Amino acid sequence: MAFPDWHSNTDAPAYTVEEISIPLYMLRNKLAHGADLRSAMSDKKFPVDFGKAVGITEYGETVNYALLLSEAACYLLCQVLQAVL
Repeated sequence: MAFPDWHSNTDAPAYTVEEISIPLYMLRNKLAHGADLRSAMSDKKFPVDFGKAVGITEYGETVNYALLLSEAACYLLCQVLQAVL
């Protein structure tokens, strides 16, 4: 799970690392190279719509997909650091 230590297990986001890994990598690439995030939708190999509205939790407000991926990146980094340190 991408959000394993969510504050409430009953409302934990159901996103897995496998389903967000490629979009997260695409977000990183677009940001690192200064590309417009809207250009990711027309990517021939891995099109990603960073502006689409998604819900982090079932009962929470909707946010754009790029924000969800940013939140997931923080959780994933913490998991890696906990495993390494």
